[in-house]
Amino acid sequence: MDLPQILIEKGFSLDKNVFRYRSDNIIYDKSERGNYRNGYSLNEIEYHEIWHSAIGALNDPFEVYASANENEYDELTDVELNYIWLNVFASRPDSGLLGHSKDYLEKFYRDNKSVVKAKIKEYMSNKVFFSQFVSEIRNLIAISSFTRVCDSRLMWGYYCNGLAGMCLIYNLEKLQKSGIFLSEVNYQLGGYKLNLFDFMHSYRTPRTNELLTNIPKFKHEEWSHEHELRSIKPLSEGFQGIGETMTIDRGCLDGVIIGKKTKIETIERIRKLSIKQHFKVFMADADLDGFKIKIYQ
Repeated sequence: MDLPQILIEKGFSLDKNVFRYRSDNIIYDKSERGNYRNGYSLNEIEYHEIWHSAIGALNDPFEVYASANENEYDELTDVELNYIWLNVFASRPDSGLLGHSKDYLEKFYRDNKSVVKAKIKEYMSNKVFFSQFVSEIRNLIAISSFTRVCDSRLMWGYYCNGLAGMCLIYNLEKLQKSGIFLSEVNYQLGGYKLNLFDFMHSYRTPRTNELLTNIPKFKHEEWSHEHELRSIKPLSEGFQGIGETMTIDRGCLDGVIIGKKTKIETIERIRKLSIKQHFKVFMADADLDGFKIKIYQ
């Protein structure tokens, strides 16, 4: 990966800067011709915000790139089986065992171990649990995407509607001081392997935000051209399934690259904000002869 020469000349580097593609989404007010108000992309610049979208609100239906460990049952120890029996099966309303003492339940397990183990194995093989897990993660976790590439033809097309948008240039150190910590996305053929039953019932590992936020760090390798970094956030109650804004310190934005097809109102607003907030402005256009995105001032 190399930065365009003009960015290097202006003091930008891959060591200190990351990029974030945003679409041009000025919202026109139909009640008064010609009036408009900011969309969420301009809000991020003007109000020093980073939007984190719930995974389920994103366009990609494969965004939770994980799979259940099919060998989870075979890897259970006898102690773990006993724990699952006492804390999952024997405590279910339909078990007929509610109200019995722990000693009674442990003796029942010893006397009927083969039957109990068969029931546990059958229960763990139910694929419905994985769908429930995916649905839960997609509602509970939000992400904000960054990249190390500012001149990707594909990303200017995907995320900026064919040069109708912008690429924000953030200062990595200042983002971290604002509480935005970025993780490299791991690109691979197989997704994150999860002990699903442990995730649901914590027989081995306590269920923590760290476990939940590990899963969105994996994507299929066909997206590796994006060189993505992610800010991953567990959503607060009331924001689940939607997303949440995080406020950052002033001065985190070092520059903005504006796509050639961006609305003139958006371009003018960004240029005014650049004077007020002291960030640099560049333009991006399609170099058809060179089959590349040209960055210039």
